[in-house]
Amino acid sequence: MDFEALIREYGYLAITIGTFFEGESLLMLSGYLTHSGYFQMEWVVLSAFVGTLAADQLYFHLGRLKGKSIIESRPAWKKKSERLLHMIDEHHIALILGFRFLKGFRIITPLLLGTTSVSSLRYLLLNTISVGVWAVTFAMLGYFFGAGLEDWNYDLPLIDDWLIASIVLVAIILWLYLWKRRDWHLGKAPKPSEK
Repeated sequence: MDFEALIREYGYLAITIGTFFEGESLLMLSGYLTHSGYFQMEWVVLSAFVGTLAADQLYFHLGRLKGKSIIESRPAWKKKSERLLHMIDEHHIALILGFRFLKGFRIITPLLLGTTSVSSLRYLLLNTISVGVWAVTFAMLGYFFGAGLEDWNYDLPLIDDWLIASIVLVAIILWLYLWKRRDWHLGKAPKPSEK
């Protein structure tokens, strides 16, 4: 099975799973591939919407169950949470609508919101609006990026291969970096004698 067949067969599932864990770069790549004819825009947006909304709801309800202990166990999150709690008290509606557009707040914000008195229904309704706007925005950015390249008469099939390979490589490197960084934050860094 060639690469194009894999994208056509499993692409929407990959978007759903990928946006559950990450977001913008994958969705922009999907928008770009939509312009190149691999996907249909409505299914890209729906796949991203489902993956992202599911992740946000999971983190929110995890916050209801164990949010305070999870945040206490991560010093970096504890610092962020103090600022976020103040924002939640003052502007929780704006925060729910906008947190996904801020780098580094995608997991901690719904988790922290789950520890507050914000109702599950209010969070679901506001988050649904935010996820919808986010999914359409980033998918269209990728689509228009592809259109811009086409207007400049670039060889899109050649760019598709290089762009996809580059993004996959960057995603793997980023995942490895974040995984290693997580170990350091959880106190699993090697002792000086082990280096």
